[in-house]
Amino acid sequence: MNILVVDDDAVVSSMLTVMLETEGHVVQVARGGEEALNCVSELGFDLVLTDLRMTEMDGITLIDALQERRPSLPCILLTGYMTDNVRENAENAGASAVVAKPFSREEILDVIERVVPL
Repeated sequence: MNILVVDDDAVVSSMLTVMLETEGHVVQVARGGEEALNCVSELGFDLVLTDLRMTEMDGITLIDALQERRPSLPCILLTGYMTDNVRENAENAGASAVVAKPFSREEILDVIERVVPL
C-alpha cells in the first residue's frame, strides 16, 4: 500500500515510516498540509495518516481538503488531544478513523487494516 504520513514532528513521522515500511508498505512523508495536498495531486496514495496539530494547516482542515479532491481516499487522524469534539469534527470532515496518541504498533496496524482491508 502507498501511504502518505503527514506530521511536522520528525520523530513521529520517522517512527511511523519505519513501522509501516517494516510491514511492506511504501511511505512518503509530508511535513504539513500544503505539502500533503501537493503530494496527493501528483502521486497516488491508498491512505493518508495525518496529525491533528500542525503549524500551517491542522489535520481536520487537511482531511476536508483531501476529501474534496479525492473523496474515496481514506484518511486517519492521529491526535494527542482526543476529545469528543475532535472525533466529531474529524468524522464530519471525512476521516475514516481517529487514533489517540500515543498508540501501539498493533493498534495503528489494526486501524489501518480496518480502514483499508488488504
